[in-house]
Amino acid sequence: MRLDGATIIFDLDGTLADTAPDIRDHANAVLATIGLPPLDLDAVRGMIGLGARALLIGTTRHYGRELTDTELDLLAELFRQRAEAVPVRLTTVYPGVTAALDSLKRAGARLAVCTNKHAPVARAVLSQLDLLPWFDGVAGGGEGPANKPDPRHLALAVSRAGGTLDRAVMVGDARPDVMAARAAGMPVIVSATGYGTEKAPALGADAIFTHFGEVPGLVQRLLAR
Repeated sequence: MRLDGATIIFDLDGTLADTAPDIRDHANAVLATIGLPPLDLDAVRGMIGLGARALLIGTTRHYGRELTDTELDLLAELFRQRAEAVPVRLTTVYPGVTAALDSLKRAGARLAVCTNKHAPVARAVLSQLDLLPWFDGVAGGGEGPANKPDPRHLALAVSRAGGTLDRAVMVGDARPDVMAARAAGMPVIVSATGYGTEKAPALGADAIFTHFGEVPGLVQRLLAR
């Protein structure tokens, strides 16, 4: 099945790449500045998905600490500075990603990224992982009127890729991805091993994949409906 005119939108953290180890290191360095102990990787994985500010709120609340708006602003800026300075050290691309992206592009699809990760950091991560050339458009955190789960974030990604919402599919891993896709009226596929505290079957997606090699077939099936 050809995918000419279709746009496939991908989340970044927990979907295209396992970014949690680097996010954990940035978060723990920030926590140390206010005297809090480090979080383990599993705890951080459960808090990723809504951007750095939400992550910092979740991590500090994990230790019973409520931040003031001023504290949150300062810590979020420190987190962004660290992430921009070292966007990739421990992050790895999931197996099968580049082969799946190649398959979709060969079938005629446009590809986009829609992530709540701070936009400059998102582009740096994609670039250093050699993924950026695959994508026709990227919408990072803070670039639109609102981040996921707001559907306007997906609309921005689709627009930047030159596509249309009526021929788009979202590929993500967590609740914000599913909520945004549903609000935008598009099908959504999620990873069985993504981030967040909810298991994939509870998210209410149209399909679940366990290996990225399944994604092109699932996309074709959903667009053929």
